[in-house]
Amino acid sequence: MLNINFLKATADIKKKALNCEIGLEELSACYEKSIAHKPVVFQLETTNVCNVRCEMCPRTSKMQRRLGHMKPEIYEKIIEQIEPYSPPELLKWRKYLALSDFKDVFMKSDEDYFAFTISAESLTLHGFGDPLLDPNIIDRIKVAKLKNIPVYFSCNPNNMNENLLRCLLDAGLDYLKYSLEGLDAEVIRKYRGIEVDMKQIYDIINKSIELVDRNHYRTLIILTMLLFGKTNQETVDVFLKEWSGQSLFAYVKNTHHAWVYKDDDNFFNTSQYMRTFCEHPWMAVSILYDGTVVPCPLDYDGILAMGNVKEQSLEEIWNSNKYVKFRRQHAEGSFPESHYCNTCDLPLMGNKIKN
Repeated sequence: MLNINFLKATADIKKKALNCEIGLEELSACYEKSIAHKPVVFQLETTNVCNVRCEMCPRTSKMQRRLGHMKPEIYEKIIEQIEPYSPPELLKWRKYLALSDFKDVFMKSDEDYFAFTISAESLTLHGFGDPLLDPNIIDRIKVAKLKNIPVYFSCNPNNMNENLLRCLLDAGLDYLKYSLEGLDAEVIRKYRGIEVDMKQIYDIINKSIELVDRNHYRTLIILTMLLFGKTNQETVDVFLKEWSGQSLFAYVKNTHHAWVYKDDDNFFNTSQYMRTFCEHPWMAVSILYDGTVVPCPLDYDGILAMGNVKEQSLEEIWNSNKYVKFRRQHAEGSFPESHYCNTCDLPLMGNKIKN
């Protein structure tokens, strides 16, 4: 989830800052005033186990963490601290997106639509692993649904089977996203480093559509393909046309994760944050499978660890001196040169507004 109330409260002043109508100091003060006392949980990594070696993922070549699954007692402790949005809140948010200037500042693509609706409104149950390889994933969904928390995750379709699919749907998974990365086995092998059976992949996608339609599950099936720097537009068109008219949401994911694109002359980071700046330090936390709380969902090794839920509550971590200092440095653009955030393509508040 994202803090939708924070986004609404800061949208106007952010627009003024981006238009050079106000300065960094006023913007930063507004952000500190608007921050919630209790954090929203954006991403909850239940496992970092994965059986593919995607070249666009830092897990493949950079991640040093030990592999494992989140212990049930840690997961349940976190879920108890999460408050879902009420239906009236979500309705107001959707109306706000449609009617306010927000849509002009942020809603530029299907990726932005996904980020500010589905992703903003639901708890993401993946991080640097495939949730289908988490032996407790069905129970995780059930525990979250007992608190009426909408849940979503992205997975590799080659790890899905019909029995697991039925269990996920029965458990109440709200959004199930399959990441394809290509239309044939050769392309998928290039980017994901594995051999796949395209018939098996298409069979499980079609079976997902069939089961949802026939049994009236509320689960939305989502298909996505990354837009690589050299992806041919014809491939994109074929992908979207192929699934047009089906009972699912298919979209091409923008190139907002730039780990693999450094040497690609055709690469252009199209994340909405490139048009603004990274806001995660003020808006939400992400949690790694061992309970480590980080301010960035792209932190693959817990480099920016702010605390651990085994030792402190989310509220205590969120309001700690360490987190407050981190937000201040982000706003000032004053991180040391070697700091993790200075290696990221997404702009810091201080650097964006100063420029």
